[in-house]
Amino acid sequence: MAKTDEVKSTPPEDLDLLLPPEVTGMRLLWWRVRNAEELRWVRVAALRVLFGVIMIVLWEAVSGRLIDHRTISSPSLLVESFFEIADAANPDGSLWVHFFYTVENTFWGYVFGALAGILFGFVLAEIDVVALVIEPFIMAFNGVPRIAYAPLFIAWFGIERQPKIILVMTIVFFLTFVSTFAGIRGVSRDLINVSRVLGGSKIAILRKIVIPSASPWIFNGLKISIPFGMVGAIVGEYIIADKGLGYLLQRYNNEYYTTGLILIIFLLMFLVILVNQILNWAEGRALRWRPTSRMGQETVIPG
Repeated sequence: MAKTDEVKSTPPEDLDLLLPPEVTGMRLLWWRVRNAEELRWVRVAALRVLFGVIMIVLWEAVSGRLIDHRTISSPSLLVESFFEIADAANPDGSLWVHFFYTVENTFWGYVFGALAGILFGFVLAEIDVVALVIEPFIMAFNGVPRIAYAPLFIAWFGIERQPKIILVMTIVFFLTFVSTFAGIRGVSRDLINVSRVLGGSKIAILRKIVIPSASPWIFNGLKISIPFGMVGAIVGEYIIADKGLGYLLQRYNNEYYTTGLILIIFLLMFLVILVNQILNWAEGRALRWRPTSRMGQETVIPG
């Protein structure tokens, strides 16, 4: 068999012309499936599922045999623990009560922090004097670990959900502010000047040039903020709370209940992935004008 050739710039409709005549039947079908752009997400999803199944099988095989199940738990124990904790008759309250308590704290802190960060980023990027005056104070406030503010927020706002929401806000605010500020400052000044010469108003320039150019930066900041905002909610609940996933983490840690700890971690991972996928969808809808990159994709011609 001849050495495999790689063709990277051939239009998809002309690819069949490059195939050797002996490539027929199942080989031809497999080649078309492999190189069909519309089926790419199916292949990626299938590989992800396969990877996850392999990891679960290996985990179950190792637990209790090579490593003590009290240390790493196991998938079967996680399923059993999930139904036990999710039961409404659970004396500590159903898992969903704690789950949605954390989700609400994260959601409101994320929304308020993101809106404030984006708005503040726009204002400071457009007004140089204000940016120069406020910048050192912002850097100083941002340089302090967020956990140091938690006791202060509790003293100011009490032990209910308010300090958790504000802690999430402070984390999300700075991440979205920095990304928005950098995105707007990165807009081509030559393009803005040309638009002004051609009679473009400030609103038109903002709507048609500044916002589209800065949108990738803003969405990156929003996506980066998701796990960090979740950390803020968990830390707040870990310090003082009577419900929430952070509260459960603290309790299971004190009881050395490894299965419960891993279960909560997986729930947090699921939540982060879900929100990130929603933002990816929103970014794709908002940035439909941006050309899609085919970098890293290549068509392989069997020989």
